[in-house]
Amino acid sequence: MEGSSLSEPAVIGLLNSQFIPILADVDVYGFPEGMPALEKYRKMWHFFEKHKWGIATSAVVNPSGSQLLAESGSGFFWQWKSAANYNPDKFLSYLQKALDKGRRMAGKDDNFSMLQKLASGQLTKQQK
Repeated sequence: MEGSSLSEPAVIGLLNSQFIPILADVDVYGFPEGMPALEKYRKMWHFFEKHKWGIATSAVVNPSGSQLLAESGSGFFWQWKSAANYNPDKFLSYLQKALDKGRRMAGKDDNFSMLQKLASGQLTKQQK
């Protein structure tokens, strides 16, 4: 992903302006705790770890980690032609879907609204 979608200036710009990106290398740091939205990935990781396979994928969750807003697909290397991970245009579309869903949820989740305002510069850290 770092050599394709995550190297594209448009993707980098959208990520930096609208998201708080986190790289989670589960082989090194373990699986992120306290994120129920990622439970299916935890199960997949345990299965693939047992079989010595890796997955490269991305997921967008709400600020509390309780809901999955969007996922980019499995990221298996044999799916590089169709996966958003390896196609900047598809990755941008995936990120936009996450933003759209997040905006629809904003009225239901005050933390998400505040995070969106903070990311867009409408709210300073002192105003929180």
